Amino acid sequence: MLFLIILISISCQNKPTKQGKLVEKATVENTKIENNQASKNSESAKKWLIETIKTYFKKEFPKMTGITTKTYEEYKTEATNVDLDTDVAMTQIEFENKWKNKYDTKYSGIGFGFLISGQDWGKIEITKCNLISEKDGSYVFQTILSDAEFKTDYKRDIRIIKSGNSFLIDDVKEYN
Repeated sequence: MLFLIILISISCQNKPTKQGKLVEKATVENTKIENNQASKNSESAKKWLIETIKTYFKKEFPKMTGITTKTYEEYKTEATNVDLDTDVAMTQIEFENKWKNKYDTKYSGIGFGFLISGQDWGKIEITKCNLISEKDGSYVFQTILSDAEFKTDYKRDIRIIKSGNSFLIDDVKEYN
């Protein structure tokens, strides 16, 4: 008798139930919806980034304010001013010690401006902008900014974050 009860119990556990199939199907559908939403969000982030960079370089004296997080703006401003002969400039060691826990300082673009290393530019175009990672409303795009007039390409990994109904740049890794 005990053997029969165990056998019935085991056979019931291995049979998929109609309810189990419905739960499994709902889980698959929810995953598809989440993936579709994530795809829409990353496309919106990419579109925002491209338009923001185009607009930025059309200005005569562009500012980072409003398109970057305040933390990144402070970081990049300090990177630009490292070792300058001013009261607010830091040494490279001071800069690295201050920011090493937040940003990878070896890609900060010390001594160079925002997004490109040139002081002057012609027409900046985005010739590559590919999503390389996405996590919790943060998107990293492998980007190439090209200046045809000065025959220069700038390879950048740009991290943007969701901010309200828009986005903000929160890091730019600058590669030589």
